[in-house]
Amino acid sequence: MRLEVSTIKQESELVFTRVYKAPRALVFDACTDPKHIANWWGPDGFTTTTTKMDLRVDGTWEYVMRSPDGTEYPSRAVFMVVDKPSELIFSNVGGRKDDPHLTCVFRITFEEANDETHLTLCMSFPDEQRLEHAKTQGAEEGGHEALARLANLIDGMLA
Repeated sequence: MRLEVSTIKQESELVFTRVYKAPRALVFDACTDPKHIANWWGPDGFTTTTTKMDLRVDGTWEYVMRSPDGTEYPSRAVFMVVDKPSELIFSNVGGRKDDPHLTCVFRITFEEANDETHLTLCMSFPDEQRLEHAKTQGAEEGGHEALARLANLIDGMLA
């Protein structure tokens, strides 16, 4: 099912892209299966524990990311689009309890070409000020690190 989602101004987005030498269905599964998510979602050194995953439109994903120093970043996402294996869109409220700096809409697209999957992850923030705050909390570096961790996971799944 596909829903129209209003676009947020481009200046309030973080966009990450990565190409994986793997089938799109495998990459999609790595992004939606809690046992795989635990191994890559978040910056280097973080762990992610999923407490609920209901992968359908209006379903929720509840999870906690933990930093190496033990800081917890609880999050709750609501799926707006689940189009397996090509697209996920979900609203996310998350970050530290006293600072939900990861409150945004995530859009992840999976495009298959020449035995590779081109993944684009877009984080759309309500405004440029919230985007800048998320960047000060490490969202930009964390996004790059997470997609590199996903590459390592996928390599292991294919081995």
